[in-house]
Amino acid sequence: MADANRIEWLNLGKAISILLVVVYHARHSAYLIDWHHADQIGPVWEAAGDLLRPLRMPFFFLMSGLLAAPSLGQPWERVRLKRVYRPFYLYALWAAILMLLIPAFPRLGPLDGGLAFKLVLILCGSTVAWYLYALGLFYLFCRATDRLDARLVAALALGIAVLAAGLEGRINDFLFSMMRCLVFFAVGARFRQPILDWAARASWPRLCGLAAAAAGLFAASDAIGLPTNPVLDSAAVMPGITATVLVARGLAFARTLGNSLSSRTLPIYLLHFPLVAALPPVADSLLPEVVLGSMLAGLLFPLVLSAIAVMASLGLYAAALKCGGRWLFDLPGLARAGSDRNLPAPRGGRRLRA
Repeated sequence: MADANRIEWLNLGKAISILLVVVYHARHSAYLIDWHHADQIGPVWEAAGDLLRPLRMPFFFLMSGLLAAPSLGQPWERVRLKRVYRPFYLYALWAAILMLLIPAFPRLGPLDGGLAFKLVLILCGSTVAWYLYALGLFYLFCRATDRLDARLVAALALGIAVLAAGLEGRINDFLFSMMRCLVFFAVGARFRQPILDWAARASWPRLCGLAAAAAGLFAASDAIGLPTNPVLDSAAVMPGITATVLVARGLAFARTLGNSLSSRTLPIYLLHFPLVAALPPVADSLLPEVVLGSMLAGLLFPLVLSAIAVMASLGLYAAALKCGGRWLFDLPGLARAGSDRNLPAPRGGRRLRA
């Protein structure tokens, strides 16, 4: 039962992570639709985005590190296809696709620079599909440092995150995000068991204490103007883990949602970008004046758009598979090759959705 609970909260954590990413991008609909109260709606969603920022991608990469951890001890020949070649292949493919569909997401305007400039952006991981680029890069980092003391690896990754905090605004946003998030993937991959043991002791009093501490840190940081940094990110991730465990433990619906979405986060991640870019202009032309004039409708629309984008992504994914489009979401030939996809399920008979 303990193993099953572990798997369920990890699956739920992965599902929550992708939903937070979709909502973050859907919030731009507050500006892409001619709401009558846009000057009031926009700042609310900006504030919500800022509030969730320390949790969203750090939590996503922590979940990714936890799920990748068992493969670090596997032979390179068994994991290289899924853990390295696959994310880089999908990154290159979808970076090109998304750059053609939405050149400067979320602005939707033309991207300055010619073909050579766009190729450089793709090669440097500077596109909206950067998560896949980082996933392959971070795994290589953990693999290359696997023989080093885990504390030394965490310290090195933490140093990179601290450096990123000092360079925010002066370096490419995608590079900043990768430097900032490496530590969470590395900690998840190298400290998997201590994190799982800590999470197993989750309680409501702990959640209240961690949430209060995080709120105090955020308030103090805002008051003195501190930039995004690993301390704030960690302060958000710790109550995030605790809340995820408690919700997975107490709500059957949440467990079902996590188990359902966790194995399909990739198509949601890839397909939601064009959907949240294309749907708001359509909605803007169809919504009646009474809706455009509603403050409540404007505030709720990013959530509605997120739900539509997730369902549409899953529908498009299913259709693509039926039409022979598996190559859009998987490395061709991976299913036939030996990889950690075929690792035995953990004791208890249920497999982690990696």
